[in-house]
Amino acid sequence: MESIQRREALKRVSAIMGGALAAPTVAGILNGCAAKPELSWIPKFFSEDQARIITTVSDIILPKTDTPSASELGVPGYVEEIVSLIMDADRQKQFMDGLSEWEKECESSMGDKFNDLSAADQSIFVNDQHDKIQGKRIAPDERPFIWKIKEIVVAGYFTTEVGMTQILQYVQTPTRYDACISVEEAGGRAWGT
Repeated sequence: MESIQRREALKRVSAIMGGALAAPTVAGILNGCAAKPELSWIPKFFSEDQARIITTVSDIILPKTDTPSASELGVPGYVEEIVSLIMDADRQKQFMDGLSEWEKECESSMGDKFNDLSAADQSIFVNDQHDKIQGKRIAPDERPFIWKIKEIVVAGYFTTEVGMTQILQYVQTPTRYDACISVEEAGGRAWGT
């Protein structure tokens, strides 16, 4: 199978996210940042505690099902690449400030640091944070941490070979065009393009 090109990956992730991707995420994909499957992730930019938060949140957003979890596909390392190498200083500061606020809000609402919570409580906190933003229009510079991390995690996951070929459908060169057919008629999954 031929590898999927970055521009193709960008089109697919953009379609998944409803066409709205932040500039650093787009730049990361176009500049070749890709999630790399690794047995362990050793952070170079994030602290160890921050790396644990990124890894846990990534796996809550995209857990292991019949396909690998986000961390199994190297998505936390991809998040670090986007934040440390692609984001400009202002966006990097916004992301890191958001991560600090995340931790403070977790301690305030859950009574403990995120990494010290049980897996069930971590999921509750992530889902509560996500539910707060549902259906809201928020300016890009004012997006909360959960929005920013979710965008990067989803982009990282769906630019992996697994995301592109096992979750989305992928045909290198389609042989025909069928307009106005149901998802079931198209193979039962959304198309990556």
